[in-house]
Amino acid sequence: MNLREPYRYNNIDLDNITYSKTKQLNQKRIVYIKYNDRNNMNQLVFQCPTLYSSMKPQRVSDEYYDLEMPIITQDKNKQDSFINFLENLDNKIIKDSTTYDWLTNTNDMKYKKILKDSDTNTKVLKLKIIKSKDFETIVQSDSNRKLHPRDINTNIWCKILLEVYAVVVNMKTNVYNVLLRPIILSFKEKQEYNYSVIDESEEEDDNVLDTEVNNIFLKQSDTNLQTNNNIDILSSVIQPRVSNNIQLNNNNQLNNNNQVNNMQANNEHRRMFERLNVHDNYTSSSSDKLVLSDTTTSDC
Repeated sequence: MNLREPYRYNNIDLDNITYSKTKQLNQKRIVYIKYNDRNNMNQLVFQCPTLYSSMKPQRVSDEYYDLEMPIITQDKNKQDSFINFLENLDNKIIKDSTTYDWLTNTNDMKYKKILKDSDTNTKVLKLKIIKSKDFETIVQSDSNRKLHPRDINTNIWCKILLEVYAVVVNMKTNVYNVLLRPIILSFKEKQEYNYSVIDESEEEDDNVLDTEVNNIFLKQSDTNLQTNNNIDILSSVIQPRVSNNIQLNNNNQLNNNNQVNNMQANNEHRRMFERLNVHDNYTSSSSDKLVLSDTTTSDC
């Protein structure tokens, strides 16, 4: 079986459309369409630009589903040219309806356009996915996997082959239109990613409590205790106690309290120095004992 390529919609000459025969079916008149391609009467099958399918098909009967597809293309230029082609096809059918004896009462007959308007100002193409004893629309993925209409995903790109099949005149409703029959609907498959999120429980906690904060003043006192001068030793004993009191005050009072406490410390230092009668021949061991006594029970 030889595969035939469809026509490109922008290469179709609408003046080459011909009408082969007319069929009466209940209260409908079917006028079949052919395309005169260098004297060959071919079926007028063309490929649409790739369209964005955003809706699920709606089941109407056992023989067909309705699928509304907005005219949204990957290339804006193609979108405009495709809309223009379908509107020109409408105009061609309307014009020919006055030439041929299709309509029973031309004054009352209304033409139903191929595209309809939406709330978002986007043109919408309404297609019938057909499955009858005479014809079936091929619905597939781009990997040629056959799909049922109910399995069609939303928000996916679709390639379409349409046939300009016939003009349908409904004498009951006084409406006529051109029937575009979908030959193939090929939907792009969505890429699936089978990944799971990694547990982050092994990450280290950035909020580490500094347990050495309360030992800062003690370390400063230990450093001062290494001084061999008796006056520095007494200052190191008194100053931590004064400094601890300063920490209880807020920032606004800190400078004033420093001046008062420094004066008190100097007075206390002078009194202790006079009471102890410190001499220059004090040894390091006596200094250690003085500091130790200050941290427990004073021997003074």
